[in-house]
Parts: sequence; structure tokens; C-alpha cells
Amino acid sequence: MKKLSLRKITDEMYEKVNADKIIHEVESAKRYYYETQTQYLKEILETIGLEGQENYLKGRHSPKGKYMFLKEDKEFIIEMLMQFTKKMEPLRRADFLNADDEFVVWLSEGILRLFKHNEVSEEKLREFSCAINKRVDYPLRKQRAIIKK
Repeated sequence: MKKLSLRKITDEMYEKVNADKIIHEVESAKRYYYETQTQYLKEILETIGLEGQENYLKGRHSPKGKYMFLKEDKEFIIEMLMQFTKKMEPLRRADFLNADDEFVVWLSEGILRLFKHNEVSEEKLREFSCAINKRVDYPLRKQRAIIKK
């Protein structure tokens, strides 16, 4: 399966977001955008209880590796990062009661899928799942999201 770097994904995001703007220093703007989105990714992981686990999303699970994702995960990553300042807001403020259940379920399942697609062991995936459950009460949110539909 083909993998994409986070930089490639954020470059595409940057081009979509800024399609109608004239920017003179495109490469430095893209680099800044990438750094910002990387910080958002780390904050998202921290928010759902996976602080410090971002290396598992890098090549060879190394701190020096690049963030690498399957091509099929690209749309999830884009949407997740685009929601950082919108639907993520209650989670970022630790206002879990006001966080949207369907969004939390979507985010939790998507992030676990990213780790799985990066060949994280089943044992580690269970550990990550427990951390997410503890932080955002995934089982209750899943139940409420199903009932809501």
C-alpha cells in the first residue's frame, strides 16, 4: 500500500486553503503550515489521552522518522486537522460534556486506525484504546451516537 508523508498531505491542504490567495514565499509558508498542522496532530493525540505516542505514526516508529500514513487515511487526516479549531474545541478545553459524541467516536476510531495502519502491535493498540476510553469515555459516546442515529 502506498504511504504519504504528513508534509505531502499538509502541502495539499495548504494549496486548497490558499487557492485564491497570492502568496510570495510559498515554500516557507508551506513549511510553517506543516509545522502548525504537526503541532495540531500532537495536541489532538494529547487531548484524547495519547500524549507522547506520536512516534508510532512515524516511519519505523522512530522519533527521527517522518509521519507516514496510508493513502486511504488521507481524507481522515485532512478532516481531523481541519476540525482542530471547530469540533475539537470542547475536547481541547477538557469540556467533555459539550463535545459532540459522533465526532468523538469518529475521531477515536480514526486515530486507532492510523496506528493500526502504521503496524502498531495489537498489545499497543489495546493500550491506546484503553487510554482513549479513559479520557473520552468512548463506550458511552458510541452508545449515544448509535441511539442518536
